[in-house]
Amino acid sequence: MKIRYQTAPKQICDSLAASWWYRVVYESVLYQAFFLAIRKPLSPDFDVDPELFQLQGESQHLEPFATVLERQPLILGLPLSLYYLMIAVIKTPQLPEGQRQAQLLELRAELALWETLTNDDKPNADVHSKFQANAVALFVLATSLLLDQMCEQCLLASSPAELTTTSHTRWQVFAALRLLHRPDVSEMWKRCYLGAWPILVVGYSAREEEHISSIRSMLRQMVERTGYGEFQRILEELEGLWASKR
Repeated sequence: MKIRYQTAPKQICDSLAASWWYRVVYESVLYQAFFLAIRKPLSPDFDVDPELFQLQGESQHLEPFATVLERQPLILGLPLSLYYLMIAVIKTPQLPEGQRQAQLLELRAELALWETLTNDDKPNADVHSKFQANAVALFVLATSLLLDQMCEQCLLASSPAELTTTSHTRWQVFAALRLLHRPDVSEMWKRCYLGAWPILVVGYSAREEEHISSIRSMLRQMVERTGYGEFQRILEELEGLWASKR
């Protein structure tokens, strides 16, 4: 499906920000595009329509809608700008070698700002707000983890299509697993489709058997509770990866 943003009448674009129905439909299309763009972070096979990035503010008609998606996403589950950042990280290995390192440094600086949000516990917030903050933090950690791996590959001049191996567990793995197992949100993650991508990325870097067992157990529970095929696909992919490292 291809959406023509520039030609959309202003009254329709304005209604998108005000109407729940339009928001659900529109965000559903956006989510599907983003989902396909990030679901295979090491070998992406779907590219988001460049016109979609006009939602970041280049289109005056859609600016109110983009603001709503940034602050109060219904279907996306995350701020719009975080999705753009994730896609930018995933697409970095496709850049010419001369541009790649500069892009990695720029993305690392941007992610450093996002990482400051991962320590905000919001102790007085309601359960929904806590889970939303937890989701943002989890995706930031996974994106940070993926970017660090790419930066390391760039420095070692290795293939950007493969993960490098390290002798230690990266700090993002510890932090992400702590978030997933927080008592106040753990059960919600087991019933939520949103956890698929960050768990996949964290699973790529899990080295200790304790962490692997934890991720395996959570994915199995996610499959049981949701029946979501993407969780099963991720579990099978990670099992193959873990087996190859033994």
